[in-house]
Amino acid sequence: MPTLPLRDESTVYVGHQYDSSPAFGFLWIGTETRYRTAAHLVRRPASGETVIEIQCATCEKELLLRVRSIALSRLMRKRSLITALVGLAVTVLAIAIGLVSEYAGAPIPLSTALGAVLVAAVPVGFATVGVGAYGWYNEASIRLYTATELGDGTHRLLAGAGSHGALAP
Repeated sequence: MPTLPLRDESTVYVGHQYDSSPAFGFLWIGTETRYRTAAHLVRRPASGETVIEIQCATCEKELLLRVRSIALSRLMRKRSLITALVGLAVTVLAIAIGLVSEYAGAPIPLSTALGAVLVAAVPVGFATVGVGAYGWYNEASIRLYTATELGDGTHRLLAGAGSHGALAP
């Protein structure tokens, strides 16, 4: 599937939480959160990143959006993808070396340095794959801040901010 280009302008929706209630099925299954939303048109910078001030339509609190350029967003996604692929390669290589040495009749003892490295490479490689894939999929090219902190529990960026929400139709 071809990737669609990121937009120069994106409409992002900032939600102000006004209600929260438990959601029940047969058993308690979660919390239902309700937001009042407001749309904001955000223009990306030509390069780098910038901070844009917006105001919540419900409580009139000053909020900040960190907006990355298209090129920087792609670079961040590429770095995360490379990290995931390197972690996958390290994991596959460690497993392959262990299997080949076992089938060749010369198993690598765990008491040796190579054995310890191979054993440690598998979980570290899997963790690296997870972190890299998470960063690649969830690259937040637009991120919401309050004036003093990352999020405040009341406001949330609902749609149009991530790598998938800010794509051209």
